[in-house]
Amino acid sequence: MHAVLVVDNGKLVAVVQRPDVAGGPPDHVPARQIGRSQERVTSAHADLGSVWRAMRGLR
Repeated sequence: MHAVLVVDNGKLVAVVQRPDVAGGPPDHVPARQIGRSQERVTSAHADLGSVWRAMRGLR
């Protein structure tokens, strides 16, 4: 899956994935309002193995 990382002043503010734009959002809507970060990003201190297993559904 591809994603667009929306960054403002060096800070990640949203992640836009294909389903977010499937209906063709209006051109005037900022990308930060279309995407989200909840359930799409993790802490920089998170254990990589645990995160990978969660992503693969192997909890």
